[in-house]
Amino acid sequence: MAAGRDAQQRLVRRHFGRIPAYPLRSGFRSDFSGAVGCHPWCHHHLRLCSQESVVNSLYTYLFLAALLFSLGIFGVFQRRSLIGMLIAIELMLNGASINFMAFNRFLAPDPIVGQIYTLFI
Repeated sequence: MAAGRDAQQRLVRRHFGRIPAYPLRSGFRSDFSGAVGCHPWCHHHLRLCSQESVVNSLYTYLFLAALLFSLGIFGVFQRRSLIGMLIAIELMLNGASINFMAFNRFLAPDPIVGQIYTLFI
């Protein structure tokens, strides 16, 4: 055990010039092959590893746009100053812009149409 630690410290010292305060376990490596929670040596996570997750779906963008638009509507009705209302209207326009960009990315055959509409807003 001590020989392995000495070899690890020599390797770290050769590459970085100093010994780390706490030695890293072998779990902290950069060659991750699967999803989080999936280990190549255990097979009970096979169902989790085989599923692909879509991080940015259309529903995510639509939810964000609806949230911004709703905050803008709430701000228009709650603010009494002109600047507060203008900021709320800007939030509403940002929500509409996100809608145009999301539909452009996922549904439009021409990739520039949604971006042009967003520039006009």
